[in-house]
Amino acid sequence: MWEDKAVRLSRMTKVFFAVLLTNAIAFAGNLAGLWNFQMTALDGSTSSPTATLSQRGSTVSGEYSGKYGVSKITGTLDGRDIELETETTKGKLLFHGALDADGEVFSGSFELSNGGGNFSAKRKSQRRK
Repeated sequence: MWEDKAVRLSRMTKVFFAVLLTNAIAFAGNLAGLWNFQMTALDGSTSSPTATLSQRGSTVSGEYSGKYGVSKITGTLDGRDIELETETTKGKLLFHGALDADGEVFSGSFELSNGGGNFSAKRKSQRRK
């Protein structure tokens, strides 16, 4: 009797972890596409830059266009966690954020040499593979 319960528990545990792993694999976030940002600095100023991103595995790259010009942007996507970096005329701009469950918005905080703040980015165009 104990063996039957142990075998059933073992099977249930395997099924649980298989489902968990399948869901983790199914949510392989994809940042490829055009993104519209809304940024609010700690001083209350706002800006609306854009980024065109491509992705290969967890590596993200593309072009960022904002009030300090156009520059290359690079970073990583690890699950839902996003780290992006670009160089502007005001210095290095860093984004730390997370992708939402449907993969159409990511948000978080940003850092720049003259301050920082919060941002949200919404996908404008369809995902590219």
